[in-house]
Amino acid sequence: MPSRRPHHKTRRGCTSCKKRRIKCDEHTPECHNCTKKNLTCSLLTLVPSSRLSSSSSPTPVPPSEAVARRVFVFHQTPENPTPTISALSSLTASFERCFSDSPTFFQSKGKELIHHFLTKTSTTLATHSPTQRVWQVAIPQIATAHPYLIHGIIAATSLHLSELHEEAEAKEAFANIAVRQMDLSLSNYRNQLSNITAENCNALFAFSILTIIYQFRTFRDESAALLSLATQQDVDMPWVTAQLKNVSLGLLMNMRGGARAILNPSWSWISKGPLADIAERNWWPTDRSLKSPRHFEEDHRLHQLEELWMIPGQPYENEHDVLKTALQDLRDTYALVAQLTDDSTVGAVSCTYKLGADDTVLGTLKDRGAIFKWPVGLSQEFMKLGEQQHPHAFVIIAHWAVLLHRISDLWFLEGVASTFVATAASLLGKDNRSCIEWPIRELGLQLPDGL
Repeated sequence: MPSRRPHHKTRRGCTSCKKRRIKCDEHTPECHNCTKKNLTCSLLTLVPSSRLSSSSSPTPVPPSEAVARRVFVFHQTPENPTPTISALSSLTASFERCFSDSPTFFQSKGKELIHHFLTKTSTTLATHSPTQRVWQVAIPQIATAHPYLIHGIIAATSLHLSELHEEAEAKEAFANIAVRQMDLSLSNYRNQLSNITAENCNALFAFSILTIIYQFRTFRDESAALLSLATQQDVDMPWVTAQLKNVSLGLLMNMRGGARAILNPSWSWISKGPLADIAERNWWPTDRSLKSPRHFEEDHRLHQLEELWMIPGQPYENEHDVLKTALQDLRDTYALVAQLTDDSTVGAVSCTYKLGADDTVLGTLKDRGAIFKWPVGLSQEFMKLGEQQHPHAFVIIAHWAVLLHRISDLWFLEGVASTFVATAASLLGKDNRSCIEWPIRELGLQLPDGL
């Protein structure tokens, strides 16, 4: 079976062609494949109304666009504050400049999209109050001078709206917007990465975080498609396993290297600038002592993993140091998360921290960024072990996924942790999964029969 590239690549075709697995010519207002089959083409949602109205008969508003127009209703509540006038007006003006030649759908709904970002999406991107403020105020201000960051903001907001709505048409409409917006932003972003300056470093750093959020969602979709293949007969399981490995490592590499590539050359600027609260965590506790019997039990589980490769009588290998370092960093991450979890103030902040498949609430996690400390700090040597499908590397990854699962009620993390564990299970095989029984149980994961 030929190899396929992972899902994070750009795919511009309409939804119908994707489902039928045929090449879309992207002809607007409707591709020729949909015209021949008399299907509703999703490209209709992205066509200027002036072009649609040029047909010989009046053209109704496409259903997906009509649905999208209905959902932009916002109510001012304490949890949904009115954005500052300056943030809304300046970002809206910049939005209109970015899309002056774009479909009227974007132009007419720009203010609502910006409003949703400022009052909803931005609040989901952080739990620490100062960091939330950065997303609500500083980053929109920075975006006014960097169009690719505006496109990134709209992509993330559209993904969020796609997740919020239950109607299939609305989901599809907003998902299509997200894909287009991310496509529009990437070229300019990549060009500027070759020349990081004091003027563009903050915009680049903010955008790198938005790309990770976007990749979480595409990772979920791609891995779900791969896992569905495992339920079919006569499927090439080594190929499926290799593809699961590729998409899993691809996401880890982006978490590890995306922001680092910007922070390393520009730390002196970013650490003193408007995004310092995102980049720095000076307020994290240095005390990593364990707080409860559960924390001791989990640390003991992690410590025992070292016995997988440190076997008496077997020769020492250089990879053992790589695995040991990654495992020690994971134990430190568990301890940090424990220190940042307040079990006496459940509901006090926006991130509940849940235990196991029954979603027992442990408390509130003051900063979920602590969970991502581990992938960001991974060594290149560990990533190489992953590329080589080293089973013990994926055992460690599966145990990190337990932490990720505990905050998986976040809209962009649903299903991500389970894919990491399923990938480890596929690599280990049915006869060697005892070392990941705990992650499987914690996630309540039902593995496909063919995996």
